[in-house]
Parts: sequence; structure tokens; C-alpha cells
Amino acid sequence: MKRAAITRKCPLRAAGGYARAEKLSQERRREIAVAAAQARWAASPSDAPRGLMAPASAKPTNPVPPRITDRRDQRIRDSARGEDCTVRIPGICTGNSEHTIWSHAPFGAAGKGRGIKAIDLAGAYACGACDAAIDGQRALPAGYDRAQALLDWMFGHLRSLVRLKQKGLA
Repeated sequence: MKRAAITRKCPLRAAGGYARAEKLSQERRREIAVAAAQARWAASPSDAPRGLMAPASAKPTNPVPPRITDRRDQRIRDSARGEDCTVRIPGICTGNSEHTIWSHAPFGAAGKGRGIKAIDLAGAYACGACDAAIDGQRALPAGYDRAQALLDWMFGHLRSLVRLKQKGLA
């Protein structure tokens, strides 16, 4: 059986049409012109316009932050035994020092991700009730919203950092 090559009956169209291709070429031309101007002014930076000059000490920034290698510190988590709750959400906090835990930060900025806890330094001493309220496992008191609960957690975090410093763990 002899097979013939597949041929197209009509030519492919550019994605977005010819106007998009023309617009991209104009942007590319502008980038080339700016790069050429920067190269010309590299020898004498005092003549360069302010908008095109880079600061003398500017280094290229790395968009990916460096990895944190010491995310876990068992000493910090173990230090929660016997501590008082520092989060203190009114109407919920039991203040029970027998069941105080190290509550990890509920924010992505602290290293939290999908299925990943925040780093151990970003935490607070919390009783089980306050931690459950922050994690959304327990309802907040009437008239209290999540923003106020997170503010209480942040104050607890600051109190906990002071306590960790006193213990020599931070």
C-alpha cells in the first residue's frame, strides 16, 4: 500500500492575525532601540537619560528565592510543653498549659504551601482550642471574624518569639 504525504489545503493563520504580528514586531523594534541606546551610553553614563540608566550597584535579581534548608527544629516544637497559650482568642482560649502546642503560621509568606507546614520559627504557642480556630476546625465566637483571629495569632507569634529568645532557641 503506497502512502502519500499529508498536504494542507489552506495555509496556517498566525495566532491573532497579522495585526498581532505587526504589534509584536513594533515592540521588538522598541526593545532593540533601547538596548542600542544603553550600549551607546555605557561609555559615558552621565549623558544617558535617567529612565534608561540602571543604578551602578544594581545586580540582576534572582526571581526564585533561595531554598530554606532548616525548616524544622524539633527543639522549638518540644518547647511548647508546659507553656501558656500566647494566642488568647477571647471566648475560645482555654489557657490550658498541659495541652499547649506549637501552632505553625497559616500564611504562605511563612513558607506554608499545599501540604507543607510553615517553617518552625514562624509559629506561636497555642492551646488546642485557639489552634483549631486558626486552622478553621472550630467556629469563631459571635461577632469575631477571621481577620481579628489572625491578628490575635500574630500577637501570639510575637510573644512566642520573645519567649523563644529567652529560652535561647531563636
